[in-house]
Amino acid sequence: MKLPGFNPVEGKAYSISSSPYGKEVTLSIRKIGDFSNKILAKEIGDTIITTAPYGFFYPDENDTGALVFLAGGIGITPCISIIDQLSHDKDPRSLQLFYSNQTIVDIVFHNRLLKLAEKNENFSYHSYITRQEQVPAPHHQGRIN
Repeated sequence: MKLPGFNPVEGKAYSISSSPYGKEVTLSIRKIGDFSNKILAKEIGDTIITTAPYGFFYPDENDTGALVFLAGGIGITPCISIIDQLSHDKDPRSLQLFYSNQTIVDIVFHNRLLKLAEKNENFSYHSYITRQEQVPAPHHQGRIN
């Protein structure tokens, strides 16, 4: 994504966090720095420049093995989109998400993930908090190891 008139010319990659079955395309952008502040200040009708998608972060439909997702912070965005889609499709594979954040306040999509785990018996959500001493259940204190 690029912004006209933003100097120096800078671009950032963002992942879609919505399910392909939703009515909207959602990008989740954490407010850290000039570029994200400019993006988040945009209003309906303002111009942004996008490029074609790149990367290959999607599950192989022919693979029947379990899928394990490792994510930290806002890096959850492509994972939640894929987990949403597989849950909607009633994919029979085991889905395990190990998600790390510095504090509970930093967790993105916590309620959405809990609902997905409640609806999909094949999906397990494991939350790890690294920089907070007291961590309530169901979160784990420490790093993923």
